[in-house]
Amino acid sequence: MKATKVMKATIQLYGTVHDIPPLVWQQLDTADTGLFQGAPFLAAQEGILRQRGLQFHYAVVSEQGRACALLIFQQYSLSLNDLLVDANWFRALQRVAIVRCLSRRPIVTMIVCGDVVSTGVQGLLFAEHVDAEHRAALLEAVAERVRVRVRKRAGFGLLLLKDLQHDMSHAKVLGGYASLSLPPTMVLPIPQQWNSLNDYMASLKSKYRTRIKQIRRAAEPLQRRLLSLADLERYHSEIDALYAAVYQRAKAKGPYLGVDYFVSLRRQLPLERYQIEGYFLGQRLMAFNTRYKVNGVVESAFFGVTEQDNREYQLLKCMLVDDLEYAIHNNAVLLHLGRTNYWMKSALGAQAVACFSCYRPLNRWSSILAAMIGPLTEAEPWVACQPFRGEAPDWLAPLPPVHSFLSLERSKSVLG
Repeated sequence: MKATKVMKATIQLYGTVHDIPPLVWQQLDTADTGLFQGAPFLAAQEGILRQRGLQFHYAVVSEQGRACALLIFQQYSLSLNDLLVDANWFRALQRVAIVRCLSRRPIVTMIVCGDVVSTGVQGLLFAEHVDAEHRAALLEAVAERVRVRVRKRAGFGLLLLKDLQHDMSHAKVLGGYASLSLPPTMVLPIPQQWNSLNDYMASLKSKYRTRIKQIRRAAEPLQRRLLSLADLERYHSEIDALYAAVYQRAKAKGPYLGVDYFVSLRRQLPLERYQIEGYFLGQRLMAFNTRYKVNGVVESAFFGVTEQDNREYQLLKCMLVDDLEYAIHNNAVLLHLGRTNYWMKSALGAQAVACFSCYRPLNRWSSILAAMIGPLTEAEPWVACQPFRGEAPDWLAPLPPVHSFLSLERSKSVLG
């Protein structure tokens, strides 16, 4: 634990969430609005990700003796395999045994302000009175403190400020950082007039309504149920295999989570905040889906399914529709669907929202890394759909900025 002063603020760094004093959580009032920055979630996540080789840096910023911000940094390593996964010349070189062996070794350090394994502003929590300019100044000071602390041991690497608030993205505020183009995230506002999935379907054009019916029909043989801790124990190997099937197909791979990650979250978080839903054919677990709900937002999270079962039962599309139905029934104002599978989510009615990210090399030799990481973050080409009848509904625009997803009011009145 180290402390340093920046302007009138004091920054204290902790290596584990368990060392953060209880008073900090009380002063930041994370009980309701800060699920992803609250002690239960962070403890559950840290416990598993440490086993995957990640390190953590928690910065508590205090002014006049009172905590006003919590900034979370996650540190992990990448190998040449991770960086050059799609390079044909590199795959050819891997036919040589020594190259294959060396390519698995970690050579690059990534320090991410945010959550390595999910989309959104999970790494920042500020007290309400801290304005945008002051937030950016604190972020820049804390990030530099972490960069200096790590770079001597890490060497070759980047510090990434991920999915930031747009009002903190100005170059004059975040000096020394270069922007990094990450794919957008997909969101679907839930208007007040939708009280059931039938209401949603009534707003769709005929061909999109037919597709939803086809998706529901394809999954009719399956039974859905929320998985308890006992279920997670019983289907431990099946869940891990289903998650692995998705992970292995991913273009850009973060840390491998596995079933223990989901079990850890399920133990720490209440059912109304985090759910794991299983899809069964008889006694066989065919797929699983996870979702969060916080402050009027439902967030679709990790899932697991084999490619064959997904094709036969349209399971991924079914999960997205089920997430939407859950959001409607639970009076959510927004469904956050994250990155990847853009056309599929657009056909549901979701829209792309840009997330601002920027980076700074740990040292002057690290600048080349951005060119290597860029191709890993590119979204697959896709064309936006227009599934709703008539002109674009009023409730589709303007969308809230990405950083406000987790601070929306519980009332659906903000979307009419």
